[in-house]
Amino acid sequence: MSSNFFEKLKQIVKAFPDAAVSPHGVHMETNRIWSAGGKFYWIRGRADVLTAERRSGETEFGTCACLLVPKAAIEDVGYLDEDFFLGGEEWDLSLRLRHAGWPIIYSRRAVYSHEVSGTHEKYGLRFFYIGMRTKVLFARKHYGAWFWPWLVGIFMPSTPMLLWRNSRLNHGSIIKLIPRLYLAVKRSAKKQKITEREFNSESMAI
Repeated sequence: MSSNFFEKLKQIVKAFPDAAVSPHGVHMETNRIWSAGGKFYWIRGRADVLTAERRSGETEFGTCACLLVPKAAIEDVGYLDEDFFLGGEEWDLSLRLRHAGWPIIYSRRAVYSHEVSGTHEKYGLRFFYIGMRTKVLFARKHYGAWFWPWLVGIFMPSTPMLLWRNSRLNHGSIIKLIPRLYLAVKRSAKKQKITEREFNSESMAI
């Protein structure tokens, strides 16, 4: 965290009282840029942080690793959607804020350090399953009439590449990934929320 982090944050809030603030994030271990605001990737069905040097300004997505949201904005759009888990809840919040007229400002002045993936496994079968669950559930909520064309025409054709990539990252078998992908898509397409019991299920980790 930068010196006078909160003092700098106060100055930003004073200048932009009706905006959420996404500070500049650096990777705790490498000290490289981890978050310089963020962007939505609609074809991929997700949002992600930007990791290149850029100027302060309005941004599409603010990671909840560090995001200051005005109380009035929370009262307006509500809290994090508990139907999501591990990423989707912050994509959803950023989208709801912006749709309701609350901009998100990225600032280079206030800098924090982030222990990336410090609270969860980075890879593994459970991570893959929840990731697919989150992506499809997010699209199901926000894509409207475009959801089914996206699912059938874009997401499903990309699954061979997703399976291959994750099998390499997990050093595991594609055969173990296929049933988890099928279950994730089925549940999210039916708008079933992600539950704690589901996440903690041992069958998702084996």
